[in-house]
Amino acid sequence: IAHTNTKNYKAALESLQKIKKQDVKTKSAIQRLAYYRGLEQFQNLNFSDAIKSFEQSLANSSFNRTLAALALYWKGESLYRLEDYDEAKKIYGDFLLTAGAYDQPEYKLAHYGMGYSNFKQKSFDESMTWFRKFVAFKEVPSNAALADAYNRIGDILFFQRKYWMAIESYDKAFT
Repeated sequence: IAHTNTKNYKAALESLQKIKKQDVKTKSAIQRLAYYRGLEQFQNLNFSDAIKSFEQSLANSSFNRTLAALALYWKGESLYRLEDYDEAKKIYGDFLLTAGAYDQPEYKLAHYGMGYSNFKQKSFDESMTWFRKFVAFKEVPSNAALADAYNRIGDILFFQRKYWMAIESYDKAFT
């Protein structure tokens, strides 16, 4: 378990996986290390590998509910980046219903991800619902995402020929 404090998540995971009889402490460490390895892979744009790491973390999800929730969120983000929008929506939905998710900044961002997943599939009514839920939060983790959500709402209203409402939404993106 000495490897668990290192930033070399890959080596630490490989070391722990060699243990034949894994106790609670080992499985808890695997959950944590697999999650951080997934984040590392996500940041390096290795989305397929990130998904595998998040799934490994989720396989040990009973030890830390917050990490379990976050592994779901980042798995959804990875699926979105791989353009698997149906599966991304499913995983975002699972995340939103998971204990430990509500208190995380990713909770709000999952609404944004749901909006975009639907937008990419041209499910504009559903997309609008999720983007409106996102902009309704008093505080969001990203002003850029907030402006972008208002722009997508404006786009949807424009597609629906609700031009004045679209202009109002576009204006909100710049304020």
